[in-house]
Amino acid sequence: MVKFLNISLLIMVTLLCSSTSYSQINLDQRVIGSTGGFANDADIKLTYTVGETIVNTTEFGNNFLTQGFNQPNIFEKSALIININTFDASCLNIQDGIAIINLENGTGPYEIVWSENNSIKDTSELYLPGNYFVNVTDSEGKFATLDFEIKAAKNEDCGLQIYSGITPNNDGENDLWIIDGFTEGKENEVYIFDRFGNTVWEGTNYDNNLVVWDGKNKNGRELPTGTYFYIIEVNEGPSYKGWVQLTK
Repeated sequence: MVKFLNISLLIMVTLLCSSTSYSQINLDQRVIGSTGGFANDADIKLTYTVGETIVNTTEFGNNFLTQGFNQPNIFEKSALIININTFDASCLNIQDGIAIINLENGTGPYEIVWSENNSIKDTSELYLPGNYFVNVTDSEGKFATLDFEIKAAKNEDCGLQIYSGITPNNDGENDLWIIDGFTEGKENEVYIFDRFGNTVWEGTNYDNNLVVWDGKNKNGRELPTGTYFYIIEVNEGPSYKGWVQLTK
């Protein structure tokens, strides 16, 4: 009989045994000595080491339970998994594709970093057709990355998509005049006129980011509320004319 010290360990013994195939059964909880040892129980030979679970190494009907260095770690964290649903852009040159993310086995809050043209993007919306990736880190430090593709509903350029309003009031919505559909590498010129025909703003190679009209004139001063007119000229392409309403 094994002598038990005052400090003992309570473990659950899990037995995997069968003469032809393995199946799992649970033995009762038992207290073992803090020094380890050896014991018999219902024809089961048991050896144990302090602090370790035990796993069946049965073979040909002889059941030997040994220290659990082969036992799966039930406390191991499940891997963080990223699932993405994508929505096509309208055309090859229209930046309106969307990626919706769904996470499994993670703990929020999450740090999510999207890619765009080898740079960082802070939203999952407004993608041109192409290949991208997303990186996710949860609050416990688990990390995952996933590549995804935005496709085009129409496999052709569809001209420019020009919006007719701008509200530059710094509320984060429509503060910039967005023009979708400029083809990368094609030069363009954009001109904004007031109702008297004066050029109040102009830009070369408009890209909705570094070159974009924000409701100010070419000297950086805010323009008054009103209707303005534009001319857009695309190299080796058509010209566009129309109006845009500026509202504060």
